[in-house]
Amino acid sequence: MSGATPELEPVYSPFRRIRRVFLVLSLVGLCFAIWRGIPPNVLVIETGPVGGSYYNAALKYKAWLEARGVNVRIKAIDDSMNIVRDVNAGAQGVQIGFTAQDVNAADFPEARSLGASELQPLFIFRRAALGSQVSLAELRGQRIVMPPEHSATSQAAVAVLRHYGITAENAHFSFLPLLQAASALKEREHDVGMFMLAPNNPVIIDLARSDGLVLQSIPEAEALSRLEPYLVSAVLPQRIYDIRAGTPSSDIRLLAAKVNVIASTRVHPALIYLMLGAISEVHQGATYVSRAGEYPNLVHVSLPLHPLAFEYSKSGIPWIYRNLPLWLSGVLDFYLATVVVVLIIPQIWSLYSNIKNPSKFVFEALAHRVIFRMDQKLKRGKELSWLDWKLFNFAKYIVVPPDQRKIIASRIEMIDTRRSG
Repeated sequence: MSGATPELEPVYSPFRRIRRVFLVLSLVGLCFAIWRGIPPNVLVIETGPVGGSYYNAALKYKAWLEARGVNVRIKAIDDSMNIVRDVNAGAQGVQIGFTAQDVNAADFPEARSLGASELQPLFIFRRAALGSQVSLAELRGQRIVMPPEHSATSQAAVAVLRHYGITAENAHFSFLPLLQAASALKEREHDVGMFMLAPNNPVIIDLARSDGLVLQSIPEAEALSRLEPYLVSAVLPQRIYDIRAGTPSSDIRLLAAKVNVIASTRVHPALIYLMLGAISEVHQGATYVSRAGEYPNLVHVSLPLHPLAFEYSKSGIPWIYRNLPLWLSGVLDFYLATVVVVLIIPQIWSLYSNIKNPSKFVFEALAHRVIFRMDQKLKRGKELSWLDWKLFNFAKYIVVPPDQRKIIASRIEMIDTRRSG
């Protein structure tokens, strides 16, 4: 028989296995929580046609956002009136868009305004051969070209012409893609062209400087803005396009749409804050029809305002989004409220436990005071009287020191030691 000590078989502990499973599940839960809080780094912006003002603004947003780690995809469509529909429905992943038309907010419950970004005037160009003093009422029978029928330009143009009695029945309306419409007007295939674009858009500048075309002023712009509330009157200053050549030769009164940048309610807050930063950066300067600082604003909104737009107007982009990586700031913001609640609830419960029994709260406060005075008296070298010891015994049984009251418990122990000594 060998004298070697037999190896002991490991004792199976079901609790060890349970702990391992719990640890794995906890790690999986933590990873899922972090993943859920990370904002997407792709933003889809739907615009009007290539070359239009929506598209050009989106290009500037793209440059600003991509410098901050957000990949931007621009989706251009001709029928810009449907942008709000696509943002509301999230069609093809569309998250951000534009609107400048008359909008019924009740039809788009999942779309919110991030603010009015700029004014886009309705420019009316006519052939100079029609005469120098032409009223819009005299355009009856003329060939009028404008962007596609389901665009904000066409909606506004048809509405304005209707006030002068001009309709498709007594004039020749043509709806063409933006660049094609502008080219056809320059080639004299049409008598009048109507385009709602930013005043510094290359299409507008090119038409304003073209020989044979005149920019039409609308003397009744203020009255029309009352009849069409989504439009406002604006003035294009004399010679703004060419000081030396005098283009235009006088101030031009125009009607302009209030462009709103809109967002789906499903967009992550991190992307909303960054989008608001891009809007502010791109549109805060002066334009040909507005002064610096007038836009963006939260006044001329066509849909309910996004709550973060109001927060941004007060304090800008939060610190975490300005100074931390996008994924980390998104996680922190996503769970901030939960963390605060977890930290505050125990404090509230403790306060409630004391308040719900005010007599206990008062007696404990008095007991703490008695013990504190006894401690100070002993430290000054004074002896405790018979009454002091009675008060001390009464106080220490009221306090019943729990773990959180280590300081008062130590004082009680010290006083008791002096008494026994």
